[in-house]
Amino acid sequence: MMHIIESPRDAMQGYGPFIPTADKVRYLNAILKANFDIVDIGSLVSPKAIPQLRDSKEVYHQLDFQNTKSKLMMIVANERGAKEAAALEKIDYLGLPLSTSAEFLKRNINTDISGSLKRADAIKDICDRSGKKLILYISMAFGNPYNEPWRLEELLTGTQKFIDLGIDFINFSDTVGLSEANQVSDVFAQSRKIWPDINFGFHLHIRQGKWKPQIDAAWQEGCRWFDGVLSGLGGCPMTGTELVGNLPTHHLLDYAHAHQIPHHTNLDALKEIGPLNREILGGTHTLNF
Repeated sequence: MMHIIESPRDAMQGYGPFIPTADKVRYLNAILKANFDIVDIGSLVSPKAIPQLRDSKEVYHQLDFQNTKSKLMMIVANERGAKEAAALEKIDYLGLPLSTSAEFLKRNINTDISGSLKRADAIKDICDRSGKKLILYISMAFGNPYNEPWRLEELLTGTQKFIDLGIDFINFSDTVGLSEANQVSDVFAQSRKIWPDINFGFHLHIRQGKWKPQIDAAWQEGCRWFDGVLSGLGGCPMTGTELVGNLPTHHLLDYAHAHQIPHHTNLDALKEIGPLNREILGGTHTLNF
């Protein structure tokens, strides 16, 4: 079974013109009807850092939860945001972006590796006390634009430290589209060999349409959770580089169809999202089957 985390939050966060709250609500309500496993609906971080998402809580309170089987996630960056997200009844997951890249931690959440472990531990505790689940995103898991050398051993060592905190859902993120298929294969093969009981996911940003070898490598090595964005837009505005588009969700669904992999997504509902996608984000998505 392929499990998909649909992330309209990632599409919106770097989008230039402010998207009116009512439009965000319309778009998210349409996505919720498609029954993705998890929908990443917003972010409770500083409005100065991500101004586009300053209305995430307001959006949440206007969503229609009656016509969906999707679980909901909010991205947080610190304990304050985690407490706010944990207080929202319908939020099931808190997503926390950290990294083993010291430069990314400094730029993105103003901390270091030691501080990131303390933050992860505190937010894991908030999740445990509130009945939420934590998904840890390890950003720059396949390289970075800061000329820091990438080593698999360092990634695995850092992952071990997070797992030691009791975190059991870890999403490896190719934040700026640098991964190669053999690298993806090594990361998931080694991770699943060392920690067979941990849920590992893949968050892929792509350059020049390069995606299929990486997805195939992750799937073949046992990864079953994948992030996608229907519009293909997005990227992390805190990296200090240009935004690199997300893996379009229709590529995941095309891959699943070609390999006869089951999933939970309602394809009929997806077809109805296309006009909203073009109207609100200017994006397109086309299933090839």
